[in-house]
Amino acid sequence: LYAFTRSILPLIQANIAEAAASQLDAMHRQVMAWKKEMTPEEWQKLRVSVKGAVLARDGNLAMQYFERLLNLEGPGMRLIYMERYVPPTPMLTLLATRSVDRGISIAFFDNPDRMFRDVLADAAAAHIREMKFD
Repeated sequence: LYAFTRSILPLIQANIAEAAASQLDAMHRQVMAWKKEMTPEEWQKLRVSVKGAVLARDGNLAMQYFERLLNLEGPGMRLIYMERYVPPTPMLTLLATRSVDRGISIAFFDNPDRMFRDVLADAAAAHIREMKFD
């Protein structure tokens, strides 16, 4: 199993990079269209709320994008991360999910914690460095 998962890792990483770039480029086009409709004063008062999963909070693609766009260093009054509300999940289900995620992390990425953050995080950071924000 490990030989197979490690052999396809370059394909997975290429897919991750393409997914991150596609999502960021689409988001940027839309946000820039909205920005054109706003006054500079409105833009300076803009507040953003990003909704996402608990485990994908670290390195969240949208959070990285808006931190760069708004020249922020993490969440605060202008940028908020909201974990998706889900009715209480049974403890055994949570434990099973974390166990499966840890197995996936090890099998594919040789890192037991990799699936406990946004899978697009690294590719998003690389693409954001190449994007034009002015």
